[in-house]
Amino acid sequence: MRWLEERAPFADRRLFATAPDVVGNAFATVNRSYPFLGRIRDMGCPAALVAQDYLEFCIWWSWDDLDCLFIGGSTGWKLSPAAAVLTRVAASTGKWVHVGRVNSFKRYRYAAVVMDADSADGTLLAHGPDKHLPSVLFWAQRLSLDTSSLLGADDLVYDPYDGRYELTPRPPAAAPPLAPAPALELEQLALI
Repeated sequence: MRWLEERAPFADRRLFATAPDVVGNAFATVNRSYPFLGRIRDMGCPAALVAQDYLEFCIWWSWDDLDCLFIGGSTGWKLSPAAAVLTRVAASTGKWVHVGRVNSFKRYRYAAVVMDADSADGTLLAHGPDKHLPSVLFWAQRLSLDTSSLLGADDLVYDPYDGRYELTPRPPAAAPPLAPAPALELEQLALI
């Protein structure tokens, strides 16, 4: 927060600022982030919630409380259909979508095509900008010129539980059926 305060004169040049998160844990992230989202906005900066593993199951947050959805989380979750659906919903509600850890053309293409992201970042440019900037610029040019890259994106969607990533065991497909409630007579209902 102090870093943002020191740069207040440049608030109009910021895309977003992320609220604190907990890597790989959406529930802990929402708990940690919520006290900061409003404070970030009060400083004149769009507030970003960092989406972590299983955010699709967390009901403790609202689209109205953020300006940007930043896709973080484990590689397996980040490349899951659930994360892609969250980004599409965010985009449909007018939220900025940002994807982190994009350091290859395949990941860049995934962020653009499957996630409909507005922006992406990675450490590639931090570790040799002179060497890697031409590659990143080529990715952008290739994606904009090669319409076939936009077709057949099925090869980009992964099953996060296929064993390539260290992700917790697959959640159950459906909740176990509830036991039927006992039948009550009208007299018994009147007492409830």
